[in-house]
Amino acid sequence: MRSLFWRILASFWLAIALVAGLSILLGHMLNQDAWILSRHPGLNNLAQEWTQLYEAQGEDAAQDLLQQRKRQYHIDVQVLNESGEPVVRGTFPRRAAALEARQSDREDAHLPWRRLTAEYTSEKTGDTYLLIYRIPNPELDAWHRSSLLWPFSALAIALVVLTLFSLLVTLSITRPLSRLRGAVHDLARLLISKTAWRPGQPPR
Repeated sequence: MRSLFWRILASFWLAIALVAGLSILLGHMLNQDAWILSRHPGLNNLAQEWTQLYEAQGEDAAQDLLQQRKRQYHIDVQVLNESGEPVVRGTFPRRAAALEARQSDREDAHLPWRRLTAEYTSEKTGDTYLLIYRIPNPELDAWHRSSLLWPFSALAIALVVLTLFSLLVTLSITRPLSRLRGAVHDLARLLISKTAWRPGQPPR
């Protein structure tokens, strides 16, 4: 019966391990470029907003929007047209651009920012813009922590609840079986006792 208990409990822990593995896979997926571009509050609608502002109010207003995002989220942005030429000044400093150019030839290059790119085609003019984002690693890490805090906290709570539930289910299965086994043993002893009794002998 102890063996059955541990087998059932091990099966539940295997399920828990699978959930934990999926959570790690989820964390890796949440670090992908597409997820960051669609979820980060400084990026998720910037391409569309910038394009509409640029076409409606011109370069100065579009540049001001990039400056505002840099102050708020510390994100540097460059915007290129279909010819690869800058549309506005952007917010990426020349020194940083020179550092990135030098590091691009090195295989072990480690820049202090994460580079992301997104293309956006204007619904009004049909022009396509390439937006290049550079998010400082500390800023990106802080956003990851804040955005994943609740999901992983919920996962931890779910693991605790699942462990307690698995223990209760295991005990609810093994205890009746243990009592049934005891009853079967008692019945077997009684039958053996009756079978072994002979006339003239006191019952055992």
